[in-house]
Amino acid sequence: MALMIFGGAATASAAQKNIQQILETPLITGASVSANYLSASPGQVAALRYTEAKNLKVIAKGGKTSLDTVAKLSEKDFENRTAIIAVDAFFWDAVRPSADRSLEVLKNLVAQAKRRNIPLVLGDIPALMPAYQPSAAKLNRAIHEACKTDANCYVLPFDHMAKDLLFGGSIQIDGKAYTLFDLLPDGLHINKLASVYVANLIETLLLGGQIPH
Repeated sequence: MALMIFGGAATASAAQKNIQQILETPLITGASVSANYLSASPGQVAALRYTEAKNLKVIAKGGKTSLDTVAKLSEKDFENRTAIIAVDAFFWDAVRPSADRSLEVLKNLVAQAKRRNIPLVLGDIPALMPAYQPSAAKLNRAIHEACKTDANCYVLPFDHMAKDLLFGGSIQIDGKAYTLFDLLPDGLHINKLASVYVANLIETLLLGGQIPH
């Protein structure tokens, strides 16, 4: 099965103007993917299509949970930010035996975005090492629930995508099929090709399109 992007708003000039405003001064937060490990992060790739590097604020740490990154964001970190992109902010929280503290961090992050009326892009947690991710299911339910009733909150369905790819699926990019290990060479971190693909998904969502989930 091949995963494809769905959406129809990407060519509208009004939508293009809107996304330029959204990605003008984004806050990018999370773990190693957001910290540009192996490749520029999807959030950075998407934003730099519309703004300059000096306008980005990146607060991300490889191998760290949201308790070490998102929870430590100050009010000043959110000032003048036009979007929050947190594609892997909760990935390492999944290895914790309890999700309770992480759920509070998620709740507060959603509240920050709502209070400022800015888009929030979250990634759910792919089961890349399921034996060591006891809190993944609970966190994924909470991430999807948090965005279900908020039109300004978006979820990148990494868990669905990873499961699809693990069972023989592929992603079509420029007419060529790629497997999970083509995109995650070390099994955990995305390469440049995958980062551009996820950046396209972010852009699709912010333009009002839909992606498989």
